[in-house]
Formats: sequence, structure tokens, C-alpha cells
Amino acid sequence: MATSPPIEKEMDLIGHLGELRRALAISIVALLTAGIVCFTQFERLITWMIAPLPDVQFIFTAPGETFMASIALSFAGGILLAMPVILQQVLWFISPGLSRRERLMLAPAFLLAYGLFLGGVAFAYYALLPVGIRFLIGFAPANIKPMLSIGSYLSFTSTLLLGTGIVFELPLLLSFLTFIRVVSSQRLIASWRTAVIGSFIVAAIVTPSIDIFTQTVLAMALLALYALSIQLARMVEWLRPPEEDFDEPLPPNTLPRG
Repeated sequence: MATSPPIEKEMDLIGHLGELRRALAISIVALLTAGIVCFTQFERLITWMIAPLPDVQFIFTAPGETFMASIALSFAGGILLAMPVILQQVLWFISPGLSRRERLMLAPAFLLAYGLFLGGVAFAYYALLPVGIRFLIGFAPANIKPMLSIGSYLSFTSTLLLGTGIVFELPLLLSFLTFIRVVSSQRLIASWRTAVIGSFIVAAIVTPSIDIFTQTVLAMALLALYALSIQLARMVEWLRPPEEDFDEPLPPNTLPRG
């Protein structure tokens, strides 16, 4: 007896929900495992986080501040370590709906996504963090010694590092939108004024401080990434097959399940 179309759709939906739960479960386990590993190395992590400011004294103002700071820092570090697994699960989940040609681009996209994320974290750590903190501290009178709360500092730096890592995915996002013909390189060039305004807005959101200096540095970096995105969009347009030549989606999942 043939299965009716509504039942087939319901079974297909149940299957997709099952795969989604599996991908979420693997991602959560990876995040928790990475967070526990970071928690066991908290002293090394905090030494690394305060290294850009060797002449600043850090204090804690509440008995549980360092413990809560360790939890927050371990979570942020866990995101950084677990990101490859999370990205792999995302790509694995969406791969059944992609054509054979599109699946061949998943591995380069995976490497580019993680590389851009690490590049954003490194840029925030080596450029934004020391320059921004010293800029803010520089407003204090000479007779006032800077002593920063370790909890506030770690919250500030974690937000800055992760936020910058995320916004550095801009070239990958625009390349994908170019591939599916939502935008084009010419449209990106014509929208440069909007890109300038948007870069400063995003920088103001990501930067957990109100100083215009740090926001301007990040906005300039975003504009550089926007220029890179235009070049990548041109490359995608050159490599992209004609619309009528796209392969039909293949049902089997070809990515490893992790």
C-alpha cells in the first residue's frame, strides 16, 4: 500500500527534526566538554587575558567574583574551542538540500569560516583590546592609579573577542549571498555608503564600551573586510555556474556525522 503524500511529508519532517536534535546535542556536548577543559585551565586563561595590560592592577570586589568570572571565561573559551564541531554540525545538517556542486564548497567554506573567526578574535586581542583599554585609562588624572575589577574586565574582553570574531564572518556571508544571487559585486560597490554607516553601527554594538576610538578602529577593519568581500564576490561570480546548470539536490548526506 502506497504511503499518502501527507504522511510522507510528516515522516520527512520528523526525520529532519530528529537530525536537528542530534546536531544540537552534539554541539551542546562539544560546548560543555570544551568549557570544562577551559575551566580546568582557568589560571592560564586569565593570565593570557590580562597579558595585554601588564602595568594594570586587577582586583576583585566580591567573594564570588573570581568564581563567576571563571565560569564566564570558561564558557567563552568553550565557544572558541567547540566552534569547529558546531560549524561541522551546521554544514552537515544543511547538506542534504544542497547540490553536488554546492557540497564541494562546504569544506572551503568551513575552513574560511573558522579562519575568519580566529582572525577576528586575534584582531580584537592584539589590536582593539590593548589600544582601547589604554585609551580609556588615559583619561584618568595622573594621581589616580588604575585598578580594574577582574570580573568587569573579563566580561568586557570576552564580549569584545567573541563579537569581533562573529562580525569577521562578513566576507563569508556576502560570498554566500552572491552565490545564491541575492547580491552581486556591482551592488556591493554601489552600496559603499551604506557599508560605511553599517560598519560604524555594528562596531558600536559589538564594542562593549562607549569610546569612539575603539569603535572607529573596528569600523575600519569592517570596511577592509567589506572590500575583501567585493573581491570574493567577483571570484564567486566567475566560478559560479549558470543558473540553469545547477545540479539537482541529492538526498544522501555526504558529510561525516562527527
